[in-house]
Amino acid sequence: MSRLGLDLGAHAGATNAAVRLVLALTTAAVLAYAAGMLAGENLRRPDRAVALLAMAILLLAGAALSPLTLHSLSRGEVTVGTAMRLIATALLLCAAIVIERRVRARAARAAALAERRRVARDLHDGIAQDLAFIAAQGTQIATEMGDEHPLVVAARRALAVSRSTISELSDPAGATAREALDAVAHELRDRFDVAIAVHAEIEGQVPSAMREHLSRITREAIANAARHGQARNVFVSLQRAQTGVALRIVDDGCGISVDGRGAPHEGFGLRSMRERASALGGSLTVRAAPRGGTELEVVLP
Repeated sequence: MSRLGLDLGAHAGATNAAVRLVLALTTAAVLAYAAGMLAGENLRRPDRAVALLAMAILLLAGAALSPLTLHSLSRGEVTVGTAMRLIATALLLCAAIVIERRVRARAARAAALAERRRVARDLHDGIAQDLAFIAAQGTQIATEMGDEHPLVVAARRALAVSRSTISELSDPAGATAREALDAVAHELRDRFDVAIAVHAEIEGQVPSAMREHLSRITREAIANAARHGQARNVFVSLQRAQTGVALRIVDDGCGISVDGRGAPHEGFGLRSMRERASALGGSLTVRAAPRGGTELEVVLP
């Protein structure tokens, strides 16, 4: 280079400035795009945490561009970029607090719902069975002593109250599909010592019958994955599909056994899940997961 009379040192400053300019513009563009995506998501589904994240990322984009504009707020040492980063950090902290409180509330709601269902099962297997037997004998008692005999009336009333209580405990009014799936995950997570993640994009109400069938299908699928597939991780997702609602359960177990034609062996559990899906006018598909394990998908109208 010296023989050609070129001095690279004379151009080093301009090269570094150009590189910094490109990096600053690229970083700002990526952050601005992310902020725009979050803002659009917040417009579709208002969410305080998403709004805080969008504002924080937008400030970080501005901080990336600050060296190209004003260099300081005054003649002090605090630059515009530093001030923007401090505010963005505070907003990120606020978003983290909002999300953490939301997760804790979901966990508490899932634990309460799981406990209600456990109590309902205990009632159904204990008191309700005894009351049903007493009520069944009520026909004979009524024949001998009359339909208005106090024992007959008391047995019928107690059976009706117990059934109503069990129904309310199992499926409380106002519970969403997401809360029902969270309750199933909370119940089975400790029982089978398996990690269960739930992602539900459907926040609104779904019919009670559909919610119950989805919960039972999810419970059976997770139990099968833990017992027979030796799975350690299970992912449950519920989202809108073109034809209705799609429930997908993926595990990392050893997979489901197949016959000579490559079709999965259908035991009692799989047949029960298929019947529940059919009862709602939907379909159930079982296939090998891309990274091993089993993927079960239920599509309901």
